[in-house]
Amino acid sequence: MDIFNLILSALSTGLDELYPDVPIYSEWIPDKLPTRCFLIGFAGDVDVTTELGGRVNVSGKLDIAYLPPEKADELKVKKDLNEVFANISLQLKALRTEGCSLRLQNHTRHDDGDELHDLCDFSTYLYPIDNTPKVKTIDIDKEDLK
Repeated sequence: MDIFNLILSALSTGLDELYPDVPIYSEWIPDKLPTRCFLIGFAGDVDVTTELGGRVNVSGKLDIAYLPPEKADELKVKKDLNEVFANISLQLKALRTEGCSLRLQNHTRHDDGDELHDLCDFSTYLYPIDNTPKVKTIDIDKEDLK
């Protein structure tokens, strides 16, 4: 799994903990979306910078789009959008999945009354791993394996 999928997986896991009953879509989106769901992805380019010691900083912006349930009352929709944005911006700060630690910061709200877009900065690090074998040869007594 590449780092971009790990980042989306960490975000999806964090959202699923907050809203287990709301579907989350990242790459594959069905032809007909449910009335309430999250769409997640990257907003713009992802910056990959090599730092001292071979550590790599991966940073950029994520777009967490929330489509509220269809409601006739505009006040209820606004209340739902406000509640979701408050929960996301206050509770999604540091996420972890499959060894990937993701830090979210600077949540910025954009909405047009029908859907919410939370644009937030993220950063994570990749560390070099030494692939040099620690043991050059292993002696196995073949008689003991029988």
